[in-house]
Amino acid sequence: MNIDRMLPKIIFSHPGTGIHLLYHSARSPGYLSTIQLQLTPDSPSSVPRSLSKVHLKITIEGVVHERVFEADPGIQYTYAWDRLNEYRQVSTCPNRTRMSGL
Repeated sequence: MNIDRMLPKIIFSHPGTGIHLLYHSARSPGYLSTIQLQLTPDSPSSVPRSLSKVHLKITIEGVVHERVFEADPGIQYTYAWDRLNEYRQVSTCPNRTRMSGL
């Protein structure tokens, strides 16, 4: 799972040299990686009447985040990861990522 697909970056080229400078905003102070989720369909008729709650559990690098939502149509959720693992160490590449929902 790549959680940085929407990562802003700018490439500057120096004409005639073949040299390129890449600005990657992931290294900017305060940058948070985000995951955008659509938890229920937009159409009210597509949400089963028997569904009363939506449970979301996200685990990235040992850090667990849990949320419970009412079962409404069109539930969207954005999770922002601070790039720290369970020991509060900076992690640049999430090797242990898992999402589950009930």
